[in-house]
Amino acid sequence: MRVTKKHAARLNEILDAAEQFFMKNGYEQTTINDILAKVEISKGAFYHYFKSKEDAMDAVVERIIRQMESDARAIAADPTLTAHQKMQRIISTANISDSSRGEFMEELHRPTNATLHQKSISGTIDMLAPIMADVIAQGAKEGVYHTAHPLETIEFILAGSHLVFDGGFFSRTPEELKSRMNALIRNIELLLGASEGSFAFLMKNFRKETGMNDK
Repeated sequence: MRVTKKHAARLNEILDAAEQFFMKNGYEQTTINDILAKVEISKGAFYHYFKSKEDAMDAVVERIIRQMESDARAIAADPTLTAHQKMQRIISTANISDSSRGEFMEELHRPTNATLHQKSISGTIDMLAPIMADVIAQGAKEGVYHTAHPLETIEFILAGSHLVFDGGFFSRTPEELKSRMNALIRNIELLLGASEGSFAFLMKNFRKETGMNDK
């Protein structure tokens, strides 16, 4: 007897399978038949949920971004935190994610996943920028940030940091990355009108992500 699963459960199964194949083989090398075999559904069932493989790819990226958005909104809404504490936690949560998300984001840097990579960057910036802009506005009221353009400023910061540290665009030595992280930290402080050293925590996050020691 064939088991009929509820819509949301089946959708998540398809997205789980698609994400696994995108990670393992890359977007271009993954076929709809791969996903069908993994979930054990017909092609008609797949097209009930998605118009194409690209449509499924968009959904995988969106699911990851929506989880990041949920985390960021929860932090931003916490009344017990100062603006700078919120900023620190949002950045840390977005950069140092759980192992499954981390593996997926690492896979996005591969040349075979260029399309998926681009969509994830633009989607992440579009989602995070308004939330972080509200936090910056709170920081302006608290006197820790000083900028007349919170949204535009954080968009520049997010876009610039994604590009400069993206291994898919540039190949850099550990020392070159460290130098640029120091520059990024100081530029963030200047752009936000924050005190010098207030974003030094980013270097700690950077060392954790890259495994770089303190030397």
